[in-house]
Amino acid sequence: SEPVPEYLVALARSASNGSESGKVLQFPAERKGRSPWVQWSSLAASFVLGALLWQIGSRLYPAGPITESNGHLVASGALASALSNRLVSQQTPTEAVQIGLSFRTRQGRYCRSFKLQHSEAAAGLACHEEKGWKVEVLAQTASSAPVQGPYRQAASALPPLVLQAIEDAIAGEPLDATAEARARAQGWRSTP
Repeated sequence: SEPVPEYLVALARSASNGSESGKVLQFPAERKGRSPWVQWSSLAASFVLGALLWQIGSRLYPAGPITESNGHLVASGALASALSNRLVSQQTPTEAVQIGLSFRTRQGRYCRSFKLQHSEAAAGLACHEEKGWKVEVLAQTASSAPVQGPYRQAASALPPLVLQAIEDAIAGEPLDATAEARARAQGWRSTP
C-alpha cells in the first residue's frame, strides 16, 4: 500500500533507456533425438555388460565364509557348502572348513559346529533355517595350519564360548553318521 520510492523508479527508468535493443541471440536448432530403438538397445547392452561383469567378478572374488544378512551373520561360500553337504565322517583334515558336531536343538533345528582354518582362524556354531545357515556363535581361535596326515587329536579345539553355546542348545545326543546322512538327505529341515 506504500508508494514506490523515487530512487527505485529512477533506477528502473535508466536501466530501460540504456539497454541495447535489436540484438537477438540465435540458439542452435533443436537436434533430433535418437530413435527409441537405439535408446532401448543401448540400455539393454549396458544391462547385459553389467550382468557379465558381475558374474565374472563374483567368480574371481567369491564371498567370504560369513556374511551379514538382515542384521544376522550367515554362512556363505565354502562354509555354507560344507555345512550343507559335508558329513563329518567324509572330511579330510586338510580342508579349510572343518565340521565338528551335528545335533538337534530343543526347538528341533539342526545345528553344526565348525572351525575355519587358515587365515580366518575362527570357530562357531551355525543352525539351519529356511534360507540357509545362521551363525549363532562365532569366536576367534588361535591361527593354526591344518593337520597333515590321516590323524588328528580327539580333543576339541573349539573355544569355550562355542562349547557353552552347544551345551545350552543341544537336545539329547549328537548325531551319529547315519543320522547325519539322513538329515543331509532331508535338506537339514527341522521337524517338530
